[in-house]
Amino acid sequence: MGIDAASARYLMVCRAAEVPFGRVITLGRQSMHVDALQLGRCSRELGLGWTSAQIRQALSDPQQACEPFFQLLGAERVDSIDASDYEGASFVHDLNKPVEATLHEAYDLVFDGGTIEHVFNFPTAIESAMKMVRPGGHFLSVTVANNFVGHGFYQFSPELFFRIFSPDYGFEPMGVYLYEQGRTPDFTWMRVADPATTGSRVLLRNTMQTHIAVHARRIGPWNGFQSAPQQSDYSALWSDPDGGATGRTLCPSGVKARRRALRSRWQAMVDPLTKPLEAVGLGLGKRAYDGRHYEPCSLDLALANALRRRLGG
Repeated sequence: MGIDAASARYLMVCRAAEVPFGRVITLGRQSMHVDALQLGRCSRELGLGWTSAQIRQALSDPQQACEPFFQLLGAERVDSIDASDYEGASFVHDLNKPVEATLHEAYDLVFDGGTIEHVFNFPTAIESAMKMVRPGGHFLSVTVANNFVGHGFYQFSPELFFRIFSPDYGFEPMGVYLYEQGRTPDFTWMRVADPATTGSRVLLRNTMQTHIAVHARRIGPWNGFQSAPQQSDYSALWSDPDGGATGRTLCPSGVKARRRALRSRWQAMVDPLTKPLEAVGLGLGKRAYDGRHYEPCSLDLALANALRRRLGG
């Protein structure tokens, strides 16, 4: 995918929050798809104070590669890892296979700008990414969620990243966000709540190509997926079939069937009304982001300051 205006601003918010960019590795060698005007605007709004000369330097690579941009973000070294050398990656390695031990805990920041959805063996690839983060370091990614069928092997849900980047596996989620391509010119994203906290599945039905951005910090040892991550609502039911504190109960199969039938009838009634609106981008749109699970979030200085406080800066 590469680094566009939205993901560039996401990285710049992290820089303003004093996320360390010392040693960086990118999954795939990322290219820049952002112009000087966009970077200048972001720099001013986030108080980074970048000069025009610095911004030009950040975009100066003849192959549009990302290394000068990461250096402006504060990186001392920028490596990349890819299955082929056709884009000049630092390490030629198939992420379907575990990375070498020499790369374990070697980086302050691991960034995926749209590579991991193209790797068939996702558990191995994400495990390698997590292993490469040093204790206290960070993982950042911008990948695909809804309406990207055919783009890669996978589209991802927030639940997956909340369960992977958890204290059980030595990480703390610092933020999970969704944003719709083409609908967010002012970089207003949706901060996603953890389904384990809300007590229900975080669902989304929309008509726009939607990205998911993830930020997690390594806070402890990482010994692999000794036990596989489980979806939170199932885990709660398995541990307490009567619902416990969440009030959720296992539903008899007959009741489930009746509920499904009612939902299908309701959908059949409303679809003729909503489909024409969806066709012009006015369909479920904002209503898809219910307030229980989604909160509008601007990529601005306030967010950077809030993140800095969380990081203890």
